[in-house]
Amino acid sequence: MIVRILLFDLNDSNVSSKPSLWSDVLIATQLYSRSLYDDYRQLFQLLSKSANVSQDCQISVRQTLDALLQMQDWAHQMVNSWGKFPASGLLEGTTTDLGSYDQCLSIKSNQYIGEPQYCMIDLGLPVPQPQPRHHNLNHRVDVLPHHFIKNISFANHLFTRLSKEASFFYWISLRTGICVPNKCTFNDMDQLTIKFYIFSLNKNIGKLLSPQTSETLSCLHGIRVLTIFWVVLGHTIVWVHFQMFSKSVNLNWFGFLISRIMRLTPQLALFLLFNFLLPLMGSGPIWHETIDKLINKCQQNWWLNLLYVQNFIDVNNMCAHHTWYTASDMQFHFLSLLIILAFLYNVRLGFIVNILTIITFVIISSVIIYVYDLPPAIVNTGRDQYFQDYYVELFYYKPWPHAIIFFTGLAFGFIVYRKMFFTLKTRTFYLIWATTLLAFWIPLMDDQFWNDGKIGYNPLVSALYYPFCRLVWALCIASMIWLCLSGNGGLVNAVLSWKAFVPLARLTYSVYLTHAWVVWIFYGTRRQLLQLSEYQLLLIFAHNLVFAYIVGAIFAIVFEMPILKCNKLLLQHFQVVPSNIPA
Repeated sequence: MIVRILLFDLNDSNVSSKPSLWSDVLIATQLYSRSLYDDYRQLFQLLSKSANVSQDCQISVRQTLDALLQMQDWAHQMVNSWGKFPASGLLEGTTTDLGSYDQCLSIKSNQYIGEPQYCMIDLGLPVPQPQPRHHNLNHRVDVLPHHFIKNISFANHLFTRLSKEASFFYWISLRTGICVPNKCTFNDMDQLTIKFYIFSLNKNIGKLLSPQTSETLSCLHGIRVLTIFWVVLGHTIVWVHFQMFSKSVNLNWFGFLISRIMRLTPQLALFLLFNFLLPLMGSGPIWHETIDKLINKCQQNWWLNLLYVQNFIDVNNMCAHHTWYTASDMQFHFLSLLIILAFLYNVRLGFIVNILTIITFVIISSVIIYVYDLPPAIVNTGRDQYFQDYYVELFYYKPWPHAIIFFTGLAFGFIVYRKMFFTLKTRTFYLIWATTLLAFWIPLMDDQFWNDGKIGYNPLVSALYYPFCRLVWALCIASMIWLCLSGNGGLVNAVLSWKAFVPLARLTYSVYLTHAWVVWIFYGTRRQLLQLSEYQLLLIFAHNLVFAYIVGAIFAIVFEMPILKCNKLLLQHFQVVPSNIPA
């Protein structure tokens, strides 16, 4: 419903004879300015009593309030750019109000405030510490006094409702963007924030029950996780190793190793170099929060990426976290040489070594999950510092959980190389396809029950379930590719073999590296909150995907393709060729 309010009657014939059409508006605005002045004067009185707030800041705040009362445009521009606290729609999940970043910074400097500065104030609500292990959003935490819990008259109380969602505050906080004079230092802002929020909470507690609602959240974390997950899945079948061989007696192991280094390193080095240009490519309320920490890590540890050891050394400060797989990929490539040599010596020995390698990494993964009490998947609702320190840095970024998929793909690559194909009977055809497609759901839904909190955590189940899901996924991918290559692919093969996928496939590595720029810039430059809905998520994904391929294509054309041509010329001196593999 839209209600239109006019300060005069459009049908009034005397309107044009009034001395000013805005007279009533001016009076109303003056009353509004007086109300703002009275409200913020209370805040100023609190500030003036604090010995920890600098004299320059206090004077600047006082002069801003005086200018507000005098209807100075810059003062109203400053106050009007503030976000609301608490944000409208808090009870529906909106915890952030960014205010108006551009309006704040567009204020011209003057003698009263110096330059304007935009600040993001972050208020974390108290919850029991430390966070319980394997905690998720469906778990309840005790934050209310006992008389609230026991007294039935508080059943519909505001804080009773809020307490049911208290688990969210392990991961999020209440945030507000404000505009202040640059004469106020960081310490001044710290003091101002504490007093401002005490004041605002007392003043606005009634407004928490406002019917205004919103389905927005400040940021979305899932798209980046899914993107990296699917990139990993694209590397599951690595039979490409066997395409490097032709008939010969010996394997040039040096060429085998150096070819991968030359394939990955130049593009990776350029990506790391261009990261340092990111601070010049955007602005926004959370721009520095998003970009600065990324750049600082790259300034410190870029060289670890070029040595492909960033997933083992100073992992917490890894430059561009999504590049963890480049390290794992290189480590797998070097290790796979031993298995390939075994295959070249004797097929049966090669399969034995390959299977023992998979079993070894299954055991390593299971032992780490069991000993360190880790969840069976990336549980998005259970992330805490323990999860970051152990599951992500000690386990997920390391090669062992992904080696299960890699070396399953390596064994399958040999089957493809030997062309072990045959046509299936109709009944067998449908049975295998049905089994493969149904089995895909096991790893795809591996974290669903833990995210929902519907089943309890069991360390033994986690230790067995995680490697099982990885193995099932690898076998499903291998089965699908075998069905397609053996002429049993049907419609699936027709879709996957679509010629339009060919140029996109050639961009895989460039898009893998540079899609992070698109995601970082998209979120870092947001001026407004994003609505959390399926349609909005689809739009964001489509935007990121399209621009990732545009940026990736430019990167590939300008850098990757010339580099590959140079590599091809250089690798002619290290020709990697296969021998006749003995039966």
